[in-house]
Amino acid sequence: MLSHCVKIRDMKIYKKAFSRRIIDFGFLFSLVLLAGCASTVSVNVQRPAELDLHGARKISVVPFRNETSVMPNLYKGRKRKSGTEFFTDLILNAANATLGDPDLQKCSRYIEDNLRSSLVNSGYFEFIDSKLVADSLKKGRDVPCEVYVSGELTDFHVDYEEREAEKIVSNKKVMVKEHKKIVSLRVQYTIVDAKNGSVYADKTQYFERSTGWLEKHERMTSTVEMLKSDFNSLINEIMRKIKPYTVTRQVKLLKNKSKDEAVKSKMALADEFVERNSISKAAEVYVECYELTGNFEAGYNGAMLLMQQNEFERSGQIMQKLYSQTGDKRARTALATIENEILYQKKLDLQKKNREENLNQSEASENSASSYIDAK
Repeated sequence: MLSHCVKIRDMKIYKKAFSRRIIDFGFLFSLVLLAGCASTVSVNVQRPAELDLHGARKISVVPFRNETSVMPNLYKGRKRKSGTEFFTDLILNAANATLGDPDLQKCSRYIEDNLRSSLVNSGYFEFIDSKLVADSLKKGRDVPCEVYVSGELTDFHVDYEEREAEKIVSNKKVMVKEHKKIVSLRVQYTIVDAKNGSVYADKTQYFERSTGWLEKHERMTSTVEMLKSDFNSLINEIMRKIKPYTVTRQVKLLKNKSKDEAVKSKMALADEFVERNSISKAAEVYVECYELTGNFEAGYNGAMLLMQQNEFERSGQIMQKLYSQTGDKRARTALATIENEILYQKKLDLQKKNREENLNQSEASENSASSYIDAK
């Protein structure tokens, strides 16, 4: 019995020691991977809206026209009316449009409803319902929005193809009829200055989708479901044009190639900070290593991590110095990236400034109107 206990205890000690060796080996292996592989550092950054809406804060979505609804075609072959006249025609006639193809109506409604939801949920704009806009126009009041989005749906087709296919039923070969649904549609969207009718953007996209082959009794996917992913991409595109949006900016750090012990030590420390996601500390160690040793990889990594922290001026100075010293095309490409990021930031700052000025002017106008009413 005693010997049995000893064996069990020895086995536990052995397992514990073996487990520790595995853990130690795993740690060493991770260090080898860290030392041998370049790291990628990602940050989420804000991009400016693609269009300059001059600080607009109030927006509306006008019903999208479609080729089967009875509305004047305000988009093709006619001179665009000026500002309020154009907007009035579009809004008021939309309310009187007769319903056309049900599938096409559902497509229009999906785009309008989801674009409206995206605008409301973004918190960036004050959303103005198109009915309120129409009501203001009927009463001769100023349009209560600065920008509106509308468009039209054309070239809508739903086609079906049929074929005979062989199928095994109860271990017997039988011929069955299969069907495929094909949907195509052209969508145009327009982003317009509601005050003067000038067009910020006008773009048309063509979509075509098809189902797989299905037997007649199987349920076909609805038209909207078939085109939903295309419509969502279209809405995201519109949102990027009119408001700032977030993207993931990635930089790939360079692996150390130097055999110099001082460089290896500094680079290993910086790599460890990267692994811990201590980007600021890693950047400083890389830059220090570059300033002490002139190592290209250290300078490059330090500059790119500074860029990831939006320290563009310092990042650009280091990368410019690297490129001047080495002529390395990697530094030239990185320098162009940093310069682009600076332009993005300047454009974003300007958009924020314009919106703030617009807000201040609106508040001043409202206060002035309120004071006038009180005085009367």
